[in-house]
Amino acid sequence: MELYSNRVANYFLTKFNLKKGDCVALFMENQPENPGIWLGLSKIGVITALINTNLKNEPLLHSINVAKAKYVIYGSSLTNSIKTVENELSKDIGLIVNLNDDETAQSDNNHIVLNLALKTVSNEPVKINEKINHDGIKLL
Repeated sequence: MELYSNRVANYFLTKFNLKKGDCVALFMENQPENPGIWLGLSKIGVITALINTNLKNEPLLHSINVAKAKYVIYGSSLTNSIKTVENELSKDIGLIVNLNDDETAQSDNNHIVLNLALKTVSNEPVKINEKINHDGIKLL
């Protein structure tokens, strides 16, 4: 779990330049990668909005937009739900990231197959630049 979450943290930090306070929506059914993604995003200070997998159409769209998510990570089993709202998502939401267990799947302009992308990313602990305030206390 530690190595996987480190890959997630390094990937989102370097590829998407996410930073502390940014939000990513996680729209996945229960699977082993779920806590690893949440933990990895937490390592770089990203807020993970856990979206109920029973949501469809307008409630799903509303939940993603209200979270002010910059990206959506969704499970391949929820592809149809995402496709119904994809064109109506806020323009501020960038790339939709797809976790897909199909090794032959291809990334395209709007979707990245996360498990394939993570294969080439470092599993070393992420390094965040530390800042020190005027009281000498380290801040992230």
